[in-house]
Amino acid sequence: MAGGSIKKCDACKKNISKSVLRLHCGVCKRFFHLECEKVSEVDARLMAAEKRAWKCGSCRTPLASPLSALSGVPGRRSILMSQPINDQSDVITELKSLIRQLQDENKELIRSFDFLSSQWEEERKRSKVLEEMVGDLSKENQMLRKDVDGLKLTLNKEESKRIFVDEELTKETYQLFKHSRQLKGVGYKYVWHREGKILARKNDGSDIIFIRNVNQVNDLLK
Repeated sequence: MAGGSIKKCDACKKNISKSVLRLHCGVCKRFFHLECEKVSEVDARLMAAEKRAWKCGSCRTPLASPLSALSGVPGRRSILMSQPINDQSDVITELKSLIRQLQDENKELIRSFDFLSSQWEEERKRSKVLEEMVGDLSKENQMLRKDVDGLKLTLNKEESKRIFVDEELTKETYQLFKHSRQLKGVGYKYVWHREGKILARKNDGSDIIFIRNVNQVNDLLK
């Protein structure tokens, strides 16, 4: 891994002095400074002494290269792979941090979604209640209209009756007339009033009876 003609480092693109050790990739055949590949001089000399082939970072596989670089050196941790491992650890740490951040954001989004869903559900329920209230009020309004129309009709009828009574009968005479109508149940064919007087007649050929008071009606009912 040392000596020979001047070579150029494929990493920094600078010449590699003949007086220093250099790394030679056994796969792509490119040359590198030790410091550019983070390899110590001790490790470089050890690999040269053991005639172990070295692979640059581009040619190493992610899992096989650390083992191959350290193979044959029991109990030793080569600086050759220390930096890539640290880099990977940093990346993993950053990824974990990013994952935690994304998980937190996801939880926040879920909470926001749940809150909005809850708000929407509350609004939906409130809207349904309002619709039911409007329906109930509409029905109640229709019932009130019917009641008002019924009262108007009743008042109109009562007004007609009152006018009728005022024109022909007094209140007392009208009550006597109502009582006298019971005579129809005991054989009287006609019970009527004329010019404010209550009249009764059993049949077409009988005399007309002038009803003067309740006692007279009661006697006729016996």
